[in-house]
Formats: sequence, C-alpha cells, structure tokens
Amino acid sequence: MTLSITLSENKSATQIRIMREDEAKTVQRLGRQAFSSLESLFISPPKEAIVAVEGEKIIGAVILKLLKGEQGVLIGDFSAGFVDPACRGRGIASQLYKAATKRFWELGCTFITAQVKDENTGSWRALEKNGFARVTYMELRRLSGVRGLVSVLKSSPTAFAYGMDLYLAAKTVPVKKKADSSVLQIAAYILLNLIMVCTALLLNRQLHLGWFLLAYGALLIGELLFTRIGLVSEHRWNFRLTNCGFLIPLLVPLLGAAFPMQGNWIPEKYENTSRFRWILGGGAVLGWIYLLLTVALSKWVWTDLEFTSYLYRLGSILLIYKLLPVYPFEGLGAARVFRMNKLVYGTMAIATLILLIV
Repeated sequence: MTLSITLSENKSATQIRIMREDEAKTVQRLGRQAFSSLESLFISPPKEAIVAVEGEKIIGAVILKLLKGEQGVLIGDFSAGFVDPACRGRGIASQLYKAATKRFWELGCTFITAQVKDENTGSWRALEKNGFARVTYMELRRLSGVRGLVSVLKSSPTAFAYGMDLYLAAKTVPVKKKADSSVLQIAAYILLNLIMVCTALLLNRQLHLGWFLLAYGALLIGELLFTRIGLVSEHRWNFRLTNCGFLIPLLVPLLGAAFPMQGNWIPEKYENTSRFRWILGGGAVLGWIYLLLTVALSKWVWTDLEFTSYLYRLGSILLIYKLLPVYPFEGLGAARVFRMNKLVYGTMAIATLILLIV
C-alpha cells in the first residue's frame, strides 16, 4: 500500500507528498484533463505517484513507474507530469520533480528517465534543475545496458511519445548531455528523416529513390530555414530535434505517406505575452508559405518533371499536417499559429484546402 507521508511543504500551503492508494483515480482524471484527447489515453490509474495538494484538492502530480535494466538494476520512469492550469507558474512542477526524484533514489533506482515536450520549458527546466540531461538512446544504452534500453522502449511511452525529448538522471555516474549545437541538430533532423522515410520503398518499389529523397529533403530544409527567418525578435533561438516517438515516422511511410521526426526552433526563454505568441506564430506562418508556394509551383508551373511530382505529393502531406493544431501534429506549426491568431489560422486552412482541391 502506498504510504501517505509529507515529503515537503512550501510557504503557500502546497503539500508535496506520496499519493494515497484511494487517490489514483483522481490523479488519472487530472492527468487526462491536462493533456489533449490522444495524449490522455496514455494516462492510466497510477500505482505510485507524487502529488501536490492544496487543502483537500490535488493540483498536480508526477506518475512513477519502475523498470528493470541489466543485472536487476532499477530504472525509474516519470510516466507523466502535470499541474492544474490554474496553478501553473508557481514552481509546483519543480517541487514535484524534486520530490519524485528523491522518491526514486529512495526506492533504489540507479537511473531515472522522463519524456518531455520540446516546448514544455517548465517541465524540462525543472528536470535539469534536478540533475537530468537531454540524452540520446546511445547514452541510455551505455549507462543502463541493452536490457535497460529495451525496458524503457517497451514499458514507457518513449517509442510513441512523438514530439518529446528523452531525459535521464543517474545516481552515481555522470550523464553525457545531448549536443545542443543547432548545426548538428539540423543535420541529424535531415538525415534521420531521410532514412526513416525510406521504409516507404518496402511497399512501393516504383518510387524513384533519388528524386523521392531529394524532394523530401528540399521540403524539410526549406521549411525549417523559412521558419527561422520568420522568427524576427531579439531572442536567441536553437534548433532541437526530438528523439521520442520515432515509431510513428518509421511506420507511417509504410502507408504511402511521410511523417517527419519533429524539430523546432526553441527560444532560450519563453514569454507568456501576446507579442511572443505572434513571434512564434510568425515563424510557423513563413514556413507554411514556403510549403504552399512549393506545392503551388509544382502543381501549376513545373508540371512535367518527375522531381516536382514528388515535391507536390510530399509537400501536400506536410501542408495537411500544418492544419492540425492537435497532438501529435501540433508541434509541426499549427498550434503556434492557432495560439497566435485564429483568423490567421483559418486563412491558412482555407488557402491550403483551395490549393489541394482546385
């Protein structure tokens, strides 16, 4: 039975403690409310969690899960972390992750993993403050062994958590942080997407590999460059490739489509202001304009070239993704535009549909 003990308590009377057994359904309900419809399917009644409580109300939680690595080594996984929207911005997430990390160490874990959305700066900065680093799968394998890597991929949302980054903390050994260089991240983004889309050839041998990859690469590179040009501000931006959810980009090409690994331009500091939402949305709009013009030219001007037939086909798919501000498509640009201005978003949607239908 999960004990009910207080791990910490702050001046605002927010209690951080271990979840009681009879609170599992409440935690699940709060988690499903915090995430979109598809993401909420991953939230099941937890066996163990750290909760934030004010009065008698649970306002946040981190769900804990124990996995096994090489030679019985225990690996803790933060299956999900969330805070009631009305209570965000008060440092509650940081307290939850601190207490959850402490709990895993007390349970005898050697490593702890977590999956966090690239734009969820509140969560990943809280993790970094508690000793976590954004890592590659190679680093996870190096530290936890092959069995540890397989256990994380099989028993956590990592393989399906599209648009999220993998974070790792180790109790006794240093963790090698994933490279933050935008140049290296962009190179990895292009290379991995080109490799993964090749699975389309397994069911369609008539595809011309060279033109197919050249067209896809041109679309991805052009879109990310135009997005960066559109981010006109004094902020410093870094490109980040997310490494969770790789099974989706790997399997979708088998259906004859393409689904890129997600990469985004991330600012060093987010601002909860209308101006900043326009900055983020402006970059996404310019990336959309590049795709729109490329598809339009391929459809109505460059009509006799095999290369442009691939530009049109793949570009049309990416444009459709740009219209969907819901998970798992939200990180591809639509959510930034939707939050910026719904009229602009609606104009984008109408223009895209006219181009694809007419």
